[in-house]
Amino acid sequence: MTELYPYVSFFIGTTLLLYTLFYQFKSDELIKTGISVEGIIFTVEEINSFNTHKTYYQDITVRFLTIDNEWITAKYNPDLQLSYSGQYFIGEKISIKYNQENPQEFIILSKQSNKLSKIGLATIGVILMSYGIYLYLYS
Repeated sequence: MTELYPYVSFFIGTTLLLYTLFYQFKSDELIKTGISVEGIIFTVEEINSFNTHKTYYQDITVRFLTIDNEWITAKYNPDLQLSYSGQYFIGEKISIKYNQENPQEFIILSKQSNKLSKIGLATIGVILMSYGIYLYLYS
């Protein structure tokens, strides 16, 4: 079984690297073409870990007014965003970019760069690929 470790590591690393390089993230398109508006954090639901009582995820509902004067209240579902628990609070003003054709599709413009998440995934991919090559050559 251990003879598969180099191949599995290399495969997972390559997959992560290619995913970050070639997958078209929704947030990339919205940053380029989305409509900018201000909104608020409408609700924050903290989801706790099952074996500890520490919050590890926040389910965020956002409310904003489109340029067509339509109120949108929707859960935030980022495809890839770096954030931390406790970052957002109910009533907090936020900057949003949304798809004019489908306002339910939006992103929160946070202090963390979206590129940082991609760089992190790509780095993990390169490390796993390198580890796979190392295991292949030296085992």
